[in-house]
Amino acid sequence: MIRVEYRDKTALKKAYLKKFKRGLLQNGLDVCISEYPELATILSAGCKADDLLVMEFDSLVDVYFGYQGLRSTMGKEDFADMDAFLKSTFNYKTRQSNIASFFMNSTNAFQIHTCHYCDTSYINVFKCEEDGQVMNHFDLDHVLDWSECPLVALSLFNFTPSCQVCNEKLKRTVLLGDTATQVKKLSPTSSTYDFEHNVRICIDPEDKVVDNYMANANLFTIDFKTQSGKDKDYMKVVDLFCLRERYTYHKSEALRLLDLKHNYDDSNIENIAELLGKRPEEVREDIFGEVFSEKQHRCFGKLKRDILSF
Repeated sequence: MIRVEYRDKTALKKAYLKKFKRGLLQNGLDVCISEYPELATILSAGCKADDLLVMEFDSLVDVYFGYQGLRSTMGKEDFADMDAFLKSTFNYKTRQSNIASFFMNSTNAFQIHTCHYCDTSYINVFKCEEDGQVMNHFDLDHVLDWSECPLVALSLFNFTPSCQVCNEKLKRTVLLGDTATQVKKLSPTSSTYDFEHNVRICIDPEDKVVDNYMANANLFTIDFKTQSGKDKDYMKVVDLFCLRERYTYHKSEALRLLDLKHNYDDSNIENIAELLGKRPEEVREDIFGEVFSEKQHRCFGKLKRDILSF
């Protein structure tokens, strides 16, 4: 739902590479390619371990699907041996805390506030008062499952900061799409990811107008709809993360906004502004809090934007 923002990719990649003993990774990759030359066929010419660590997401998808192809073209035992060797070389479990600390480091400029998959839960970094230890309140989801392709286990742009519900209970090891093309567009780490402009959160039914939405909550549900002419593939993540069901539980927030819109139309806001000696924009913000929610990274940001803009 929320694209992962990378402020300065060049600097970020350099900083990330410094977190690893890259010589060991390269030696392991060289040995594996020497023993299993089929592996080289799914990597671009001259691809190094460093490249895999900071490879853009779209290219990682190609590596992932190429690796799946090797399962059918290589002998079963050879593939199993190669897979085990690569999992030992690109071992995520032994480096998990190291990678998490990189995302927790404020100098790397990650914007980690709410779950990138659902936007219903806060994810953040905090410091323990007792010992000053910095800890994280988020999971790092592998968009592409590392157990299915160890080559992407440590890749920077394969990690999406998320809540535990999205990572551990819903997505787990499931791919975001059925094809490479779908996966490339549906990952929040992809530069082409655009859930914001392809999907709209709305109250269903939209054509039913009442004087008090909150008092008639049983008449409404939350729905996610592909905007006219937009990419319907995004509905796959709506279904995968049970967004309709989870947002319907919080539909009171949408209904509250609809009641405010009903009670404070443009003419009312202008009258209030004149009485208070304020600008209409100030009164609107006092009532709806759009700017506050955006700047303070409150949950349900897209819900608020979509309801208020309709």
